[in-house]
Amino acid sequence: MINKSVAFIAAVSFPVIILAAWCGVLHYQNTTSQTVKIAVQGYDPKDILSGHYLNLRPDWRKTDCSQFPNNICPQEKFNTSYRYFLEEQSARKLDKLITAKQPELTLELTWKQGKTPQIKQLFIESLPWQTWLQQQE
Repeated sequence: MINKSVAFIAAVSFPVIILAAWCGVLHYQNTTSQTVKIAVQGYDPKDILSGHYLNLRPDWRKTDCSQFPNNICPQEKFNTSYRYFLEEQSARKLDKLITAKQPELTLELTWKQGKTPQIKQLFIESLPWQTWLQQQE
């Protein structure tokens, strides 16, 4: 029979170990993958349960495909839409400004053939979104 304290320590440690391993895998993927920038545009899906995020769709016509092998954008490897999560106080303000000004939006993602692309950063008019938002105030 297993000692109760050993079982408790194992039960508490297991989720921490799994979380740490997952973070390690994501960090490894982030550091060994190519960084690509994809032009995106905002859209409003009329989601009743919407949260603090921007809905973005890749705009392949405006994306520089020379950053991919054979200068071909691998559209099928990327999602048809992305949600970029924001802090609550910035979400509404940014959404209104993007709707009113229609700025150039770019998502920076990590991309490696055979892996799911992961969002790193949102750029507005070639600036990180936080910097762009501060300049609008």
